[in-house]
This record gives sequence, C-alpha cells and structure tokens, in this order.
Amino acid sequence: MPGYRTHLIGGAVVAVPMICMLLSYAQSATVVITWFVFALAGSLFPDVDTKSKGQKWFYRIVLILLLALLFQNKFRLFVILALFSAIPLIVNHRGLFHRLWFVVLLPLAITVAFSLYLPHYLQDATFAMIFFIAGTISHLILDFGLGKAFRLRW
Repeated sequence: MPGYRTHLIGGAVVAVPMICMLLSYAQSATVVITWFVFALAGSLFPDVDTKSKGQKWFYRIVLILLLALLFQNKFRLFVILALFSAIPLIVNHRGLFHRLWFVVLLPLAITVAFSLYLPHYLQDATFAMIFFIAGTISHLILDFGLGKAFRLRW
C-alpha cells in the first residue's frame, strides 16, 4: 500500500507529460501550476475516506469553502457541500472512493455544476477536472495495478 509521498509522485509523473501536451492552452504559468496542483490533489483524493494527508487537506479546503459560502450567504450551496463532505466519514476505505466510475463522475458533476454558476470559467474548470481525474487514476493504478484499477474497480 503506497503512502502519500508515492501517490504525490504518481500524480506528478502523470501531470508533467499532460502539461507538456496541453501547454498551448495555458494562458500563464499560474494556470500550469494550477493544473499540477489539481493532479496532486487528485492523487491523494481516493484516500479521503481514511485518516490520511489527503483527508486532512480535503477537510481544510472544505472548511475554507464552507466559510466562504457562509459569509456570502450562499446557504443552499453551504448545506450541499456540508452534506457531501460527510460522505468520506461514513464509507469504507477502498470502497466508493476507490471506484473508477466514482472518481471520474464526481469531478465531472462538480465541473458541470460549477459551469452553471460561473460559465465563463468552464474551460479552466474543465482542464482542472482533467488533471484531477488523471491524478485519481494514478492513485488507483498505484494501489491496485493497471489491470485491477480498470477491470475490477470500475
């Protein structure tokens, strides 16, 4: 079972060639750094359902987002985020968050929802989602191997 450092390396190994291929779409160095960070975040995300570095960072980010929503009086989004952020606490490790369909569909759904509220950021959100998904797939491959990550865990 690889540790968080190995998963971060896996996320970086996946992100670098993707960045090289998509560099023409990056408007600035900040965008490239954002893509890289999303790949790293994705590489830790499947372990959000257990005590881990990924879980620690996940809940730090969720706290910041919840506070921002609260101060902006976005109570509906606050409740939705609060409910969804409880899911990792009630599922088994290597269950839902280690399913390929889940780690692909969740970022897609978030991107669609994001585009409804901020449509002018759709391209940025789409690239961030692509890098996040690549990071999560690198995590699954490191945990299960290439064959099992795609065959048995779908």
